[in-house]
Amino acid sequence: MPAALAASLAAGCGYRFTPQGGELPEGVRTLYVPVFRNLTAEPGVEGYFTSAFRRELARAGREGGEGSDAIAYGTVEEITEGSPIYANSPAVPGEGPPPLPEPASMRVRAKASVRLERGGKTIAQVAVVGNEDYRPGGEVPVLHDEASRRMALRRLADALMRQALERLSSGF
Repeated sequence: MPAALAASLAAGCGYRFTPQGGELPEGVRTLYVPVFRNLTAEPGVEGYFTSAFRRELARAGREGGEGSDAIAYGTVEEITEGSPIYANSPAVPGEGPPPLPEPASMRVRAKASVRLERGGKTIAQVAVVGNEDYRPGGEVPVLHDEASRRMALRRLADALMRQALERLSSGF
C-alpha cells in the first residue's frame, strides 16, 4: 500500500497549494521582512511585531528571504497605556465601608506601520492601530501584571499584523 500511495502522489492529483488572500501591490509575490524599528520605550516589542507579520506572510504563502520581490519595512510607532477599568465591590453589611475599587481590566494600545519597497521605491504603506485588554492582579501583582501585559502586546501584534497584511493585499 505505501508504494501505491507514493505512486499516486508522484503522479499528482490535480491539487496544489496556492497563497491565501488577495494580491500584493504591483504583482509582488514574496516579501522579505527585516526586524521592525522600535520607536517606543517598550523593550523588545519590535520582535513581537516582526514575528507576527512574518507568520501572517507564511500563512499567506508570501514570506521570502533576502531575494524576495520586495521588502516590508515595519515600525512600531507607539505603545501606550489606557485608563484602567474599575469594578466596585459592594459594601457588606456590618463590615464597614466597601473596599476600594481595584482595576478589573487594563488596556494597552499600539500603533504600527508597514511600508513595502521595491528597488528603493515605496509601492504601498499602511498604518494600523488597536487596543488589547488584560487582567491585572495575581499573587505577585507586579510580575503578573507585566506578564499579562506582555501577552496582551503579543495578541495585539498578531491582530494588527493580520490587519496590515489584509489591507496591503486589498489595496487599502
